[in-house]
Amino acid sequence: MILDTDNLTVEDVSPMVAPDTFSLWQQNRFLSKDTADALQNMRFAIAHRYSSPTDRDPQFDENSAHLVNCAVACLGLIRPTRKSHAGKITGTIRADGMLDPQSFDVPTPAEVPEVQKLFTIRKRDIETLRLILPEFLQLYEKDAAGKCADEYEPLWMAVQLYGEA
Repeated sequence: MILDTDNLTVEDVSPMVAPDTFSLWQQNRFLSKDTADALQNMRFAIAHRYSSPTDRDPQFDENSAHLVNCAVACLGLIRPTRKSHAGKITGTIRADGMLDPQSFDVPTPAEVPEVQKLFTIRKRDIETLRLILPEFLQLYEKDAAGKCADEYEPLWMAVQLYGEA
């Protein structure tokens, strides 16, 4: 568990992915081979689970995406690694425990320096994430008007530019 209060975890999601989970996108060749392989063979993911009164709730989806994006950005600062072709997947967990994806986005592959190409996420990186993510999330807190605090804007911009570099 990364954030107990928000049900944010790093977990092995491979048992939730059936051979036909992404067949809708694969059958018409909407995915590159690298992306299809990454989706089909994903193992660990930062997962945010929540229940909503409806099948899809835009507010819950937006909050969930924000939380996961912040965790990914923070983890990228802790341990820079290559980005997976799998990207962010939004979906539901069926009664049988299998993933039913509704959407996903494929990140633009970004290279890391040569020395970091073989880096993987370690258990101690997840422990560091657990310790600093609550403070990191404070960078992105918004006021009633939806504006981030001015004193955090330089840090927020630096993290954004680092992630896009």
